[in-house]
Amino acid sequence: MPTQTLIWMFFFMLLGSCQSDENIRESLTELQQAKRLWERSEVDSYTITQRISCFCIESYTRPRQMQIQNGSITQVDGETYDPDQDPQLYTVSQFFAFIEERMSRDPHRVTLVFDPTYGFPTEAYFDYEEMLADDEIGYYFSAFEIN
Repeated sequence: MPTQTLIWMFFFMLLGSCQSDENIRESLTELQQAKRLWERSEVDSYTITQRISCFCIESYTRPRQMQIQNGSITQVDGETYDPDQDPQLYTVSQFFAFIEERMSRDPHRVTLVFDPTYGFPTEAYFDYEEMLADDEIGYYFSAFEIN
């Protein structure tokens, strides 16, 4: 392979990694802004639906409607919440901490979308390895209602 071709390949690889780092920094900035908006709203009792998208079993990925009272999950799909049965469910505040932890793992690709009024995450998607299939996972929140 000619030297000039190798130089161009290296340049585009470097450019791609810089863009990825910049996207991560932008996502972290958006995350902090959304978290402040959520904290300022002082909402601690609400209903929200969480859905997970991954290459997982259906019982893990199906939408789950959560009732949160005073900052704690009290019910899931109308039943009393059991954290041992549903450890993958999060209040909004817990999910902000979860996103921060996931971001510390240096993901290859991240997509974060936040509610413009209250700041809660509506979408959080993580892909850790560019060349690895089936490691992607997305979290989606909808049907938010203040109680």
